Formats: sequence, C-alpha cells, structure tokens
Amino acid sequence: MEDAVLQRDLARMCAGSTLGGAAYTGWPAACTLWYECQQGRAPAASCQPLSLLQTACNESPQLEACMTYMLICAPQSVVRQCAQQPPIRELRPAMQLHTAVQQICVGNGSQPIDSEACRSCSSQTFDPDKVTVQALQANCADPLGTLSSLCLEEQRSLGSNISASLLNGSCSNWAAFCESEAGSGFWQLCDASNSTAAARPLPAPAVVARPPPTPGAKSPPLGSPTAPAPPPKVEAAGAGGGAAEPPSCYTDPLQDRCRSFQQSNADSEADVQQLCASLPSMVGCSLWQQCSSGAASGTFCQPFSVLGSICAANSAVDGCGRWAALCTTPGSVVRQCLTAAPIRGVLATSQAWEAVSQACAADGKAVAGCEACATGASTCSDPLAVLSRLCIASPGVAQCSAFHLMCAEAGTTFQSLCGGGDRAPAAGIGIGASNSSSGTGQAPASSSGEAKPYIHAAMSAVILFKSWVPSGGAYLASCLAIIGLALLVQALKALTLQLEARWVVQLLSPPDALTTSAFKTPEYAYGSAGKDRRRSSTASNAPMLRSSMRQSSMAHQQPPLQQVQEQRHLITRAELGRNAVRSCLTGGVVLLEYCLVLVVVTFNLGLILSATLGFCLGALIFGHTGERAAVLTAASMAGGAGPAAAPFITSRTSLQPLSEGDLDIQFVPSPSLIPPQAGGV
Repeated sequence: MEDAVLQRDLARMCAGSTLGGAAYTGWPAACTLWYECQQGRAPAASCQPLSLLQTACNESPQLEACMTYMLICAPQSVVRQCAQQPPIRELRPAMQLHTAVQQICVGNGSQPIDSEACRSCSSQTFDPDKVTVQALQANCADPLGTLSSLCLEEQRSLGSNISASLLNGSCSNWAAFCESEAGSGFWQLCDASNSTAAARPLPAPAVVARPPPTPGAKSPPLGSPTAPAPPPKVEAAGAGGGAAEPPSCYTDPLQDRCRSFQQSNADSEADVQQLCASLPSMVGCSLWQQCSSGAASGTFCQPFSVLGSICAANSAVDGCGRWAALCTTPGSVVRQCLTAAPIRGVLATSQAWEAVSQACAADGKAVAGCEACATGASTCSDPLAVLSRLCIASPGVAQCSAFHLMCAEAGTTFQSLCGGGDRAPAAGIGIGASNSSSGTGQAPASSSGEAKPYIHAAMSAVILFKSWVPSGGAYLASCLAIIGLALLVQALKALTLQLEARWVVQLLSPPDALTTSAFKTPEYAYGSAGKDRRRSSTASNAPMLRSSMRQSSMAHQQPPLQQVQEQRHLITRAELGRNAVRSCLTGGVVLLEYCLVLVVVTFNLGLILSATLGFCLGALIFGHTGERAAVLTAASMAGGAGPAAAPFITSRTSLQPLSEGDLDIQFVPSPSLIPPQAGGV
C-alpha cells in the first residue's frame, strides 16, 4: 500500500476537526501521534502511516476508512506491510486517557488542580445542543496530549525518570506508552529527558513521514500542522524524470496530450495480479478469474476496467496507484477511464462478506461454500462466488439487493455469475465446477432462480411479491397474515351463503312480511318454541312443506312454470343488483384463494400450515352458516309462501345443512306437475 494513500486517509480521519475548534482531533488517540509526526516531533520509524491507521481503527472500527484496513490486515492476512507496520498495542483508547486526565485534575480528595492542561480538557458540557459524545470530544480535543502535559509536570516534580508511582497511578497508561519502543520516539509527549530518548537529537523536518515526492513535482512545506497529504500520484514505468521532459500522464493527467493516453494491458494485468496476490478474496479478483478463464467476456473484462473495479472499492491496496493517478485526479482528461470504466455498482469486498455471512446464517447452508463463509470473513476464500449461488437460488433474499444491482449493470459480461445466458459452467461459479473457490465442487441449490421444489422448514421465503421476503420475526408475522387471509376467504363464503338465504326468503315471503321475517334468524322465525321444538319438528318438516306447496298450487289453478314464462324481461333490476353482489363476492373469493395457492406452492412448511390453520379456524367460526341458511329458507316456505314461490324451492327442503361451496339455487317443477309415483307424500 502506498504511503500517499495511507497519509490521505490519516488526514481525512484526523485533520480539520471541528470539535471545539481544534485544528485536529485526538479521538482516536493515534491522531495525536499523527499530529506529532506532522509537526516533525517524531522520527520516521515512529510515524509509519499503516501502523497509525491500524492503531486508530482498533480503537474506533466504525470509522469510514477502517473497514478496508481491518480486512486487509486481518489476523490471517498475507499482506507483509501489515506485519511490518503493526499497530501500537501500548497506546490506550482516548476514552481511558480522558478518564485519567479527569482523575488527575479532580485530585485525590484534595484541592482540584488548577492548570492550563486541566482547563483544556474539561468534562463539562457547555453546548446544550451537542450530544454527550460530541460534547466530550469538543471539550477535550486531545486527551493524550493533555495527559502527557500533566504527567510530565508530575514527572519533573518527582525526578527525571518515570517512577513507580507514575506506573501505578493515573499516569500509568501514559508511562506504559512512553516506555514502549514505539512510544519512546514521541519525545514531545514523553519528554526529552526520558532515558530512552535523551540521547536522540531532535530530527530535521525532512524526516517527517510523508510520501516521497514525484519527480518534477514541488514538495509541500513541512511543519504545517494542517497541510494535507499529497495526492496519490505515481511515476510512470520507465519515466526518466528529467527536467527537460514533460511530466507523464501519471504525474499530470490534466494535459491535453493525455486524452489519448492508454495504459497497456500488460501493465494493467500486472497491477491486477499484484492486487489479487495480496488479497485474492476481493470481489474484483473473482471478476478477473471469470474473465481469464473464459467464463465471461465483454466490456468489463478489459484489464483496465477490472483494475478499476478493484481499486474503486479498495483504493488503499497496493497496486492501485497508476489507476488512481489517471482516473481519480480531479480534472483528468484520460479517455481510457471512460472507455474502459469500472463497474459503477461493483460490490465492495466487505459488502460481499457481510451479505454472505448473513444469508448463509439465515437460510443457505446447503449452498456450496456457505459452511465456510458463515463462520467469518477469514475462512471465506471467495465471497462473490458463494453470494452468486445464494442469489441465483433465492433471488428475493434481502442480502442480494447489491448483487442484483451490480448484475443489472454488468450482467451481459458476467452471465454465468449473474445467472443469465445459458448458465454454462464457469470456474468457481457454475454448476458442478471442479475448481470452485470453495473447493467443494457442489452445484448451486437451484440454477433457475425458482423456489425449492420440495417441502422445507426454512424461516424465510418469497411470498407473492419480490419485496416480500420475510425472515425471523417478520416471517412469523407473515404466517399470521396468511392465517388471516384464509379466515377472510371463509368469511366471504359464509357471507355469500347468508345473502343467498336472505334473498330466497325475500322471494318466498309476502311483500308485507319482508321487513319482519326476511332477515330474522332461524330462532326468531320459529317463535318462542325454542331449540327443542325445532329439533322435534325436523323429521316432519319435509312432508308438510310438500303438502302445503301442492295445495297452494292447486288453489290458484296456475302452474308455477307458466308464471315464470310470463316474465317478459331477461333479467330484472333486482336480479341484476343481486348478481352484481354475487360477482364481487365470487371475484374476491377466487382472487384470495389463488393467492393462497401461490403461497402454498412455495413448499414452505410454515406457510402451508398457516394456510391450513386459517381454513380450519374459518370452518370453526363460520361453519354453521350453511345450517342456518337451510333452516331460514325452510321456515319461510312453511310459513305460507304463495304459488309463485315454487320455482325457487331448492331441492334440499329438509333441515339438512348446506355445504359452504353449494351456492346454486336448483329449480324443480311444482309438486302438482310431478306424477304420483314420483312425487310421494
């Protein structure tokens, strides 16, 4: 990794802080060391930028630039620079240093110490609009520097050497740092009289840890505390650097002659190989493996484009200097950065690792490589290959959104990776690949992106819509929603039965009785006799109804079928209204039932049981509706229906319950037209 890039990230992390108006921030504590290096108060050996970055990121891993360095310098990293510039283990976090400052300033039960150092690191919050952490950092911008001043003052009062009292008291963190090999170089913080630094002369400003200047470029003035780090520019391969020669396009990509500049494929491939040798699990390295093996071809397989895809997401890794100089310098006119542009939506390696670990832990351990990637990034050799298998098998998984975004841009080039084309086997990605990155050679769970064609008990599934992919608690809520959907279907069916029964009663009842008996329940239709009377009359209702219908028809001397034929209209307005209601209810029931069918065909056991439970609960709550409909119809007919009611008599005139699906009214001839041998009594 180039010092210029490391210095740039350090400057972004530490310089220009607005906390308390300070020119820099001492949070994390390594930023205080960076400031000492910028001031020329430490040797180059103590100002190694990667060492300071690792120290800062160990304290505050949530910082924006820290994810890249934590991945590059992981415990099993093969990057030698991480071992050559290790973090400073003896430096304590800024919060512990702040606590030590407060202990010294408050004193041990005695009068608080009134010094400039204590006033510069107050624990009080003067700005009520700031939250606690912001106020703490604003009121004590440099806890390490403040603690150093207080401990140096105490050291001078005790003697020239660091005494045992300092090692055991509030200055113990400071003393441990100054006694270490790394801390002894910061003589401004640890005092020149320290025995480990007394013999070391003050360095010249030229030894400040800064990236080497490029030939022909002017070096920035040293000693400025807020001077930004130089931009990441590198020398072109083979450049002479003479004063008479114009600067190369790597040094100054704003020149007009650089518009047609092309970095050779050999140079780009060399950079890619250097990058992938240091960190082979990067997403861009998986893309390069696809291109070099012949599994992918197209615009994004150009070596310069692949190099850009790697460096766009991992700019700090060694090997990106030439691409960064050409394509990230403001005002660059190099057209190759556009004609061989990187994938704009390329996944960062940290994104791929996080997505794979979450998806594998949730529902994907059957996918090749998931077992290794579910345990952590250190054991996942090719996260993009595993993520591809997961997202092809279950395209609706939430962790696949960034992968699908990348494939929407580069899917034409990487067809086997993104699940398009003919799905030809590809190295590390295809079906049954023997040289897959996971080393298992297993096939993806599904190459077509469809649901699993077997019953499974996963706590995640794609339900009806692409965006409805619940997991965990959302999955349980979805099961409750499926139960409610099945209950709604049963409720609509029960409502249909009830309406059909009421409409039959209206047609069978005299006009003056519509408002009194048409909408009564079976209990009220039978008067005060109650349930016992209804049960005792169940067996005799059928012959009584048939006798009543026969007598009524004979009294009017007009066959019911003839009355129906006398209707001049195909459909009346009342019938049209009832049919409209029937149509709406039928459409709602069919739509909901089809949705439940689609839910069931996900083969998810939890969803299948939820739909079944919903129908069972619906039958438990609304199952009696068919019985009441039959009783209501029979009661109205037994109460004195006219001859015109005969055509509407259902074939089931006894008190047998109607099934919920039997919604049709069956017309039969009047008993007067039925021959004696067929009618019966």
